Parts: sequence; structure tokens; C-alpha cells
Amino acid sequence: MDHFKPINDVHGHAVGDRVLADLAQTCREHVRPDDIAGRYGGDEFVILVPGVTSLRAIQIAARLTGPPARVIGSDGKPVTFTVSAGIAERTSCPDLPTLLAHADLAMYEAKRAGGGCWRLFEDIEQAADQVLPTA
Repeated sequence: MDHFKPINDVHGHAVGDRVLADLAQTCREHVRPDDIAGRYGGDEFVILVPGVTSLRAIQIAARLTGPPARVIGSDGKPVTFTVSAGIAERTSCPDLPTLLAHADLAMYEAKRAGGGCWRLFEDIEQAADQVLPTA
């Protein structure tokens, strides 16, 4: 989730908790029953979607980057927030820690791009390979 701290600061931790619960519910609504979706820590969530292509993962991420505001804030108005998603494929990772690290790098790239979007680790890796060293 992007900019979660201001939600807690403005609306209080009870509203922040409801926002996190709302995002968790939104994650569950966009995956299959056998997929794994859960809070990873703080304002980060992980969704493991085995056996799908990166195209399908991108479709899921696109839906999650604009969740509806279903939580009412302390001011009586909907609490709006955005989500940055990082996508990594298992094919390029030898183990779960590496997979999570790749997804994390992609997520931070999405946050650097302004948030409310997704990034694919493989695209970031390819872009880094194309950068020419300066002399």
C-alpha cells in the first residue's frame, strides 16, 4: 500500500486497521481459492499465484492497483489509497526468498514511478542490463 502512514496519522490506527483489512479482502476477491494471499508485514501483502503466466499476474495487479474506497475515515469520507505491485515469476527464481526479493524490488520500482501501478521484475532486470556504463 502506498503512503499508509498518513492514513494512520490523519484517521487513527483503527481506521488504518480497517483499510488493511479492506485491502486483504480485495486481494482475496481477485485470486483463486487455492492461491495464497496475505499480509507480509506492515503495509505489504503477498499473493502467490502458482501456475499462471505473467500476463495473468499483470491482470491481477492491475485490478489491485486501484481498489475501491470502502472504508470511511474519521472525517466521514471514504479513505482513498493506492497500491503498488511488484511481480516476479518463479521461473527466474531458485527459491522463495529470491522470488520475494525480486517482487520487492519490482514493487519499489512501482513506488518510485509514483505508486498506484505495477512493475514486472523481469522488465526491471532487462532495463538494468541495457544501461551502458559511463566513462
